[in-house]
Amino acid sequence: MNLSKYNFFRINYFIFFTSVFMLLPLLFSFLANIFELVIGFNIILHRLHILFFVLLVLFFILNEEELMKLKPKTDLFQLIVFSVSSLILFFLFFVLRYFIHPKSNYDFAWTIFYVSSVLYGLGTITFFCAIFGLNYFKKVFFKYKKTFISLILLIVIYVAIKEFLNLNWVYFSSLVANLTAGMLNLVYGNIATVVPYEQGMGLVAKGFLAGISKDCSGIESSSLFLFLFLVVLLYDDKLKKDWKLFTAFGLALIGDFVLTSFRIFLLTIVAIEIDRQFAINLFHNNIGWILFVVYFLVFYFLLTKYFRKNKNNN
Repeated sequence: MNLSKYNFFRINYFIFFTSVFMLLPLLFSFLANIFELVIGFNIILHRLHILFFVLLVLFFILNEEELMKLKPKTDLFQLIVFSVSSLILFFLFFVLRYFIHPKSNYDFAWTIFYVSSVLYGLGTITFFCAIFGLNYFKKVFFKYKKTFISLILLIVIYVAIKEFLNLNWVYFSSLVANLTAGMLNLVYGNIATVVPYEQGMGLVAKGFLAGISKDCSGIESSSLFLFLFLVVLLYDDKLKKDWKLFTAFGLALIGDFVLTSFRIFLLTIVAIEIDRQFAINLFHNNIGWILFVVYFLVFYFLLTKYFRKNKNNN
């Protein structure tokens, strides 16, 4: 395979992933803060955003050679048409999600959330077609449609596991709060105190209160980490499925839970040392998913490095 074409292919995928799942959400969040747009939902805050991002990255890593063989090809006409279409769809998403979002009407707010999510999904598809071409999109879809269907079924299982764990979220909230308080007290001295906060627990440090809600209790992150590990087990047949792999997963799952506390630890430090509004808005909205994505991809890289089957193994 031509190395230059291979690298160009990887660069195009990198542009697609970072634009759709990192740069655009960060841009929308940044603009919302500048214009003081207050909304009930944000694509960055919703865990399905993280889920689809990591799934697509894993899909690319596991099928990179086969995807290259499908020969992505676009032209100037497709580049212009699909680029303009994606910009329009992303703009409509931004308007719906940030300007038309009545908090007083919960059902209508959720309708706006789902409609805007569909617009973001369509914008993602058209942007993909702008980079790789419509024919390539059709080839990928029909070649891997069974894989996509099975992934959707796994997502349903993930949601069910998450809802089951949510029954005990207060317990996890207390663990996260106490672990974070220990980190802060280790760095600053005895400044952090764990207190009851609404239905869960909170953390007070130098007058700053960080509430550990259901979404911050580590359940979302841990269930998502478990789900993605199951995806890797099912679709990466080059990994050795032995006790060492599952031991590594167990340790990594504990590390992921600690990462939740570390996120709140960083949030509190930013609030104390830099600015509280920045901490609870832009920093809070983005630090969680960035840490999780980096953590899981590093974990998967280590799996591929140390738990690959030997070439002479079946």
